[in-house]
Amino acid sequence: MLTIIIPTHNRHHYLERVVKYYSNFEFNIYIIDSSHDEFIMDNWPSHIDYKHLPGSVFHDKILFGCDDIDSDLIALCADDDFLFANALRKAVKQMERNVNISVSFGEFIFFDSENSSRFYSVNLPKPSSISLLKGGKTSRLKHFMDNYSQILWSLYRKDILINSFEAIKSSKFSNDNFIESIISCVAISKGELNFMAEQFGVREINPNEHWGTRHSVISSKDELDILSFKNEITKFENIEFAESALDTLLKNKSLINRVIDKLKHIFNSPSTSIGKNVEDKGDSVLIKKLLKEFDDRL
Repeated sequence: MLTIIIPTHNRHHYLERVVKYYSNFEFNIYIIDSSHDEFIMDNWPSHIDYKHLPGSVFHDKILFGCDDIDSDLIALCADDDFLFANALRKAVKQMERNVNISVSFGEFIFFDSENSSRFYSVNLPKPSSISLLKGGKTSRLKHFMDNYSQILWSLYRKDILINSFEAIKSSKFSNDNFIESIISCVAISKGELNFMAEQFGVREINPNEHWGTRHSVISSKDELDILSFKNEITKFENIEFAESALDTLLKNKSLINRVIDKLKHIFNSPSTSIGKNVEDKGDSVLIKKLLKEFDDRL
């Protein structure tokens, strides 16, 4: 039905808990490890596949997985995140009913690596699911970029994932903050974004390690990246769409930093409980128990 790809690099300390969490999932799990050393584990679950590709870069790992996987739907998950099974099941059903959906994504709740017993909900920008379906491609893209929500760790149709990461590979961006922008453009050009107004998973947060902080905010100074961005988009869309995407990006150049700033202040705010309306209580409880088990080992 679907496969979850988990790319990892030099973070073997996360893989054991990842394997344990996903060991009872009905979906296939595909771990791609570019670390120098192979991760050794006895008795891998039959539905979890581990590939060791030392030195492989991010986009090559994803494209390798797409080529090796038969599933038409592929979710990407960070090695320190946990996707909710129920949210994935709902997304799969929605994408089966509506063949125009290219990517499904939702909200994440967060935990601090130093206090994994407490989960937090954060009031981050989020797009309107209705506005993502109304109007032409350009207006839908503008609405998404004006209400940016992370889209990298989502559920994709396989062809959308391949198209996106072929564009990322070809572009050779210096500033990785362009990556999610390319994904957004490909997904909206070829279909509809499906924003699910519910918890999609749990994310470990360390703002100092967020890749958005390792690169400067997108600006007009990124001349080569801007040229690559426009060239890649015009391979599958008209120049008006490309210029509108670029214009929106530059107008919202501080958007990623505003999101990161909110995350930096998350743990200074009172904890927000997961709440009675969250369907994935079982997954949340399981994750908390799992995190405690691994914290106790340290």
